[in-house]
Amino acid sequence: MKKVRTAIIPVAGRGTRLMPLTKTTPKELLPVYDRPVIELIVQEAFDAGIEKIILVISTEKESIRTHFSDNPHISFVYQNEPLGDGHAIAQAIPELETDEPVLILFGDELIDNEGGENAAAQLLKTFEKTNLSVIGLQSVPRAQVSRYGIVKLGTQEEVEIIQEKPSLEAAFSTLAIVGKYILTPDVLALLHETEAHADGEIRLSGTFQKMLQEDRPISACVIDGERFDTGSFDGLLAAGNHFAR
Repeated sequence: MKKVRTAIIPVAGRGTRLMPLTKTTPKELLPVYDRPVIELIVQEAFDAGIEKIILVISTEKESIRTHFSDNPHISFVYQNEPLGDGHAIAQAIPELETDEPVLILFGDELIDNEGGENAAAQLLKTFEKTNLSVIGLQSVPRAQVSRYGIVKLGTQEEVEIIQEKPSLEAAFSTLAIVGKYILTPDVLALLHETEAHADGEIRLSGTFQKMLQEDRPISACVIDGERFDTGSFDGLLAAGNHFAR
């Protein structure tokens, strides 16, 4: 398996949870204290050793392209319709080298592991051990499990079951998927075969479910650090206060 040198960051979403702020400013450019969210995520990738970043934007988010216009290591592709995170990632596949694994970082997920390896570096370390696709996880309060994809781990720290937003009573664990992954070339190819959900969106979670149905192994990485969902008002405020301190 080739080394992971490229990261894809999907940032074409509409940011509806942060309306009305996102009427004029992409959520990824909203400040976390003194820097936009997207700068922190891009820096996470570069600090982990990533050499090239592909940002998946929409035509309404040209300001993100302008923000990074002087960085030759960042390129852009477009998702012209909001058809899900799996569809967004697929738009960047033609920009990759043949058989290239990639790091995926969602544009509203910050994890600060102060004094230790950042989240992307932790994922890469797991990939180097297993040569398998990796799903990033963190434990969440049990009362919040219905907001997330919840994972049950097998004996080899591999993903055994993924539950989509289970009820409190049905959840196998509190290990939640947190929007940070490494995808191998075979998984990227599966994106084109993943069926859309009832709302018409093609989601990465559907690809993972297909893999599990076909007994294809997926590694898990329980990420150390404090997590902030900057796609919500509370998460954005908490992240700003954290980085200000």
